[in-house]
Amino acid sequence: MAYPPPMAKRNPRPAAAFVPGIPSIMCDITLQRWGGPGNDRAETIGEARLDATSSILALPHDRIVAMEDHDYTTDFLCEELTDHDGPHEVTACSSVAEFFRVQSVGEITPAMLDAARAWWKDAPRTRYRVRVRREIAAEADVIVLARSAGEARQIAPHRARRTRFTRPATSFSVVREPEPIRGRNTPAGPPPRDAR
Repeated sequence: MAYPPPMAKRNPRPAAAFVPGIPSIMCDITLQRWGGPGNDRAETIGEARLDATSSILALPHDRIVAMEDHDYTTDFLCEELTDHDGPHEVTACSSVAEFFRVQSVGEITPAMLDAARAWWKDAPRTRYRVRVRREIAAEADVIVLARSAGEARQIAPHRARRTRFTRPATSFSVVREPEPIRGRNTPAGPPPRDAR
């Protein structure tokens, strides 16, 4: 007598597509400097809200579930996303949890992370113009394809280094490129073989 195949083989179901709770993972970074009479007090000098989706999704599962705000487990975001090298505070856990549609980062499963990575990999890219400024009154516009402005900001220094500049960038400004309209604003591409 033959036994019926297991249920999974009889009724295969496609894996559910990942749907994020929010479009991207945003982290809030408070930039500080040492001040006070003995240079022993952190003073706030600025704040930034940056897209950290690609940085978070690149982490292994155990590092994501161990993340805590205002802790060394989230400090890498300031180092990756800004050029600030002083004291700082990073808040990102609530955004990570909301992105994965869970109550806390500890509830994120490896399967959820794999689905989010697959979704992010297939996410459409947009053209961004990133103005890269250098210390010595030089600047260049670098066009990058990225899924978000935060990712464009991460890609731009490498692209600028390969093109014109050798010194590290001091600041960036990211502008979303307008969508091409019926052939206008699109690169011409390589010339035809006859013209070469």
